[in-house]
Amino acid sequence: VPAGKYGLFFVINKDDTGEVILSKDYRSWGSFWYEPSRDQLRAKIQIRAIPHTELLTFDFVNLTKNTGELVLNWEKKQFPIKIEFAVDDIVMANATEELKGPVGFNWQGYSSAANYALQNKVNQEKALGWIDQAIAQNKNFTTLNIKAGLLRQVGKAADADKLDKEAITLANEAELNQYGYQLLGENKHDEAIKIFILNTERHPESANAWDSLGEAYAIKGDKENAIKNFKKSLSMNPPANVKANSEAYLKKLGAMK
Repeated sequence: VPAGKYGLFFVINKDDTGEVILSKDYRSWGSFWYEPSRDQLRAKIQIRAIPHTELLTFDFVNLTKNTGELVLNWEKKQFPIKIEFAVDDIVMANATEELKGPVGFNWQGYSSAANYALQNKVNQEKALGWIDQAIAQNKNFTTLNIKAGLLRQVGKAADADKLDKEAITLANEAELNQYGYQLLGENKHDEAIKIFILNTERHPESANAWDSLGEAYAIKGDKENAIKNFKKSLSMNPPANVKANSEAYLKKLGAMK
């Protein structure tokens, strides 16, 4: 349906089937001057029974990434209209246009567009072109990590592993920590623990690094090492949020009253 203004009409049958109509006549009051020839869209709907609604109410329900329902509630009837968008296609097309403007003059724009493709597993070949442009402007942990993920999705695991190793050498404390949790989310517990250990080696003064290592051991089920690292974190006068996490885990592990 092209963007614009439309009149909204419903056809309701006794068996609770019906149709929703978008009419090009949007200024007419009621259905007195309705003309079928002016229809922009007609689609079948199924009316639903609902508890009594005194006021005519519009709402959006059953929302997903690509779909949703616009519903009109009135008295004991609900009139649902399913709306669907090809969100990935829209985002990728918009990114292509945005990168032709000022956004295309910095690495973050290309990195962000490529990362969307990575996270949503769409159009990886185009995204690889974008991330290469980002790397040409700024080779850092973020850009290399995104490219590694895209390569892995297109079946180039060896190339991805090589890039991951290079990315790790460039990572700061926060990036290593985030990467460790990314690996935990992928159930790669041993790989995550290696990253968290590396972070404690690079940043031994960071209570958060020790807390994260303890969390990885706890998730793996290694109680002894989890308790050891949580206690190490607490011994370093950690920030309140880190302290709360370590203490919560220690209580859960039965190592703190």
